[in-house]
Amino acid sequence: YEEMRLQGSILTLERTAWIADSLSWRYNIALKPLVVEDPDEAELGASGGGVAMRRRRFRELLPLGRPIAAVDTETTGTDPEKDRIVDIAIVKQFPDGIRESKTWRINPGCPIPPEATKVHGISDTDVADCLRFVEIALDIKDALRDCDLVTFNGRRFDILLLKREFERAGVAWLVEGENIDVLAICRKYAGHTLSNAVEFYLGRKHADAHGAEPDAAVT
Repeated sequence: YEEMRLQGSILTLERTAWIADSLSWRYNIALKPLVVEDPDEAELGASGGGVAMRRRRFRELLPLGRPIAAVDTETTGTDPEKDRIVDIAIVKQFPDGIRESKTWRINPGCPIPPEATKVHGISDTDVADCLRFVEIALDIKDALRDCDLVTFNGRRFDILLLKREFERAGVAWLVEGENIDVLAICRKYAGHTLSNAVEFYLGRKHADAHGAEPDAAVT
């Protein structure tokens, strides 16, 4: 395939067009078949006019009507009904191209199993002095307000778990936008893991896998 190159990021025309088609179906908009740029690579050119250029490229690729919030969680286990969040990140992309990131480390109110710590590196000691979810629930709700959600396997896990946490905290879930699970988009070409998707679409290793903020950022 003919390759398109931009600041070190490489995508074939087939991959680029397929991503555009998928997003067009979700948002009912016509997208130009432009290169999908690695945000980390784009930040390298943030001095001078680099930021403005990155925002222009984003607006051309995906003309949003409202913000997209990429959400990722690290948890005490894999059961969305009973396990708890120990780390949550929300990376918001605004229609004007501005990106905002927020992360909360959370005391789950129960021991973190050793097998969970082996995955994300967060231990009981790390969360001992952190706030409980009920204490920050309104902040998280506010961060998600008026956003479409983007997750990786969120429909089966992250979003279900987040809804349960809100229920326990007595806070209503009022996210009424789209809930886009990019695993459904990536599965056909990039496999079933976020690390595989990063390598396929961005052409690099996902060195910080299983960190809430890095995972949300690449999502």
